[in-house]
Amino acid sequence: MRATTIRWKRWGVGVAGAVGVYALAGGWVLPRLIKSQLPKFVETELERKASIGDVSFNPFTLRLEAKDVRLTEADGAPLFGVGALAVEMRWRSVFRRAWSLAEIRVTAPALRLAVSPDGKFNIAQLMETLDKRKKDDSDSGMPRLIVEHFALEQGKVDMHDRHAGYDETFAPIAFELNHLSTLPDGNGDYTLSADAGLGGKLRWKGAAALNPIGGSGLLSLENVALPGMSTYLKSFMRVVVGDGRLSAKLPYRFAYKDGKLDASLAGASLALNDLAIRHADAAAPFVKLK
Repeated sequence: MRATTIRWKRWGVGVAGAVGVYALAGGWVLPRLIKSQLPKFVETELERKASIGDVSFNPFTLRLEAKDVRLTEADGAPLFGVGALAVEMRWRSVFRRAWSLAEIRVTAPALRLAVSPDGKFNIAQLMETLDKRKKDDSDSGMPRLIVEHFALEQGKVDMHDRHAGYDETFAPIAFELNHLSTLPDGNGDYTLSADAGLGGKLRWKGAAALNPIGGSGLLSLENVALPGMSTYLKSFMRVVVGDGRLSAKLPYRFAYKDGKLDASLAGASLALNDLAIRHADAAAPFVKLK
């Protein structure tokens, strides 16, 4: 009896010790490892700079939280930032052959899109760096992933095109996606909304699947200001847009399987309101089109 009691005590001490080591490694070591290794990884693999604020991880709920994540160009120019990031994994991921995430929540993300006077696009340059560092993974398939809920809130995109002379800010941006899965026949539904600085709105709602690839939904633009966008039309048409609003609805459906794409845009519509234009080479007043 005494030997059995001693054995159970040893088991209890062993289990408590293992739980304590696990809690210490997850709650203390992992956050510090992320804070120290993320800047090194970004500098080595992306040739850019990164910084991160507070990082915490609950080893029992498997929830990782990070604040003030910043990615900048090598010269310090802003590229992408996140006010707060939360990722919560399901314990079933340990026992299933698929990463199962209960939630991914991105708060106050900010993206800076910049085109230099010579036409170089900062995102294109980042992609070139990624391609340069990419390893040959042609034999690896799509990772098995399940995301129950993805939310992006209070987002902002700053567009600075010094080549075309166009500046715009899109905010706030909100995006939600539910039940995304890369498993066969897994479908997810999503909604996206964004406001442009001059009052235009973007709305996107639909459903999508990744295995096989397919989706359907409705993309709509509401009262998007044309004068700013007309900057990109100079190369195609010799007119200057002084005023006008664009609204459009684009119902779509697509499916890609066995190398074949099946797509439809049935029911699309376009409307122009209060359009005012004049010839680019003329000093005449704008002509208003109703």
